[in-house]
Parts: sequence; structure tokens; C-alpha cells
Amino acid sequence: MKKEILLLLFILFAMNVFAKHPKNYTDSLSIENTDLIIMLDSIIIHEKSCDYYSEVLIFVINLEPHNNAILIGSIGNRVFYDGRQLGCFVYQNHLFVVEGKLLDITLFKKTGKKKYNIFSKSRSGYNKKTKEWFLDADAFQNDSYSYWYYFYKDGEFTFDSKSTCCNSTTE
Repeated sequence: MKKEILLLLFILFAMNVFAKHPKNYTDSLSIENTDLIIMLDSIIIHEKSCDYYSEVLIFVINLEPHNNAILIGSIGNRVFYDGRQLGCFVYQNHLFVVEGKLLDITLFKKTGKKKYNIFSKSRSGYNKKTKEWFLDADAFQNDSYSYWYYFYKDGEFTFDSKSTCCNSTTE
């Protein structure tokens, strides 16, 4: 019993140490699949009609290759760094954070630039002076926005479902 408690304390300590020291930059990505651009356009149009929409709204694209699934969602203006970030890109003045275990090269390509800073105690957003987006590594993701679920196989997207907490401002 004593060994299990010590092991648990060690794991909690290790998690705390690593959580406080995220990497400073994440890769800049480019979109390789034009169908994804069309999907992102329609998602952004939807989000602009929501009561929570702001110009600094950040999106996440979660890649799950083991089941060919992709989740695209708005997550507010804060990002929780958990080591799953594969890179980021800006599209229509919004930051998109790509997460998962493996980057799908039919969807994204690393540009070779490391330009997205991750700060441990700062709000996420856009720094007009440095012209860089920055991520808040200590914030928790909020699930009260919108999410789209797709399947992606052989270069083709299939819509599965949508979940939204959007209260439209255009009504």
C-alpha cells in the first residue's frame, strides 16, 4: 500500500513539473487539402452568427487517425497546452490549433517556421506589435462552443454531426 501511494505521489509530481514547462513554440502549418478550406469557411460563417463570437475566437482541429475522425471546434480565446499540439495556422484572421498524435500530410504541411508562442500565464490572442498569435498554456478549454465531426478517408471528408451551444445574434 505504501509503494502505491509513493508511486501515485511521484506521478502527480512529474505531471505537475512537466505541465509547468511547455515548449515555447509550436509549428506553423499550411493547409494542403482545398476541401478543408471550404469546410472552414462554412464553420467561420456559422460562428460569426453566435453570441460568443469574437475576432480572437480560436479553433481546434483534432485528428484521430485510428478511426479516421476529425473534430473541428471553436474553443474561445484560451488554449490548454497538453502536448498534443501538432502545429497552428491562421485562416481568416483566426488561429487554428491542430492536435493529435500524428500530422496527416494530405491535410497539413509544416512550413518550417516556428512562430506560435506558448505563454504559461497569459491570455491567448494576437499581439499587434509582434504580429504573432500566442497561446495560454494554463487555461482550460471550454466546451460551450461549437464542434463539427467528420470522417476523413482517402482524401475525402464525410460529415458526421455537429454540436453547438450557439445562440444566434442574427435572429
